[in-house]
Amino acid sequence: MSLGVAQALDEMNLATVSLVTRYREKPEHFYLSDMDLKEPGQMFMRANFRQWLAKTDRWKPESRTADRLKKSLSEDFKAFQKTPSA
Repeated sequence: MSLGVAQALDEMNLATVSLVTRYREKPEHFYLSDMDLKEPGQMFMRANFRQWLAKTDRWKPESRTADRLKKSLSEDFKAFQKTPSA
């Protein structure tokens, strides 16, 4: 799951550091902080990340691939950008 999140945030250019590099260096100690994200990423994470996590919790374990998580997070971010308050 962490790899999918790191890849998505890096690919969407929302991170201020390379999250994939951080994940690859120490996958068991991967972390994400507000300072790692640009303002749009921070706003999205505060407003929607818990909802997104809840949605992915309902997926079957075999469905939680990095690619699917990345695609889902990207789609949710695009929808978030279209909301008036974003």
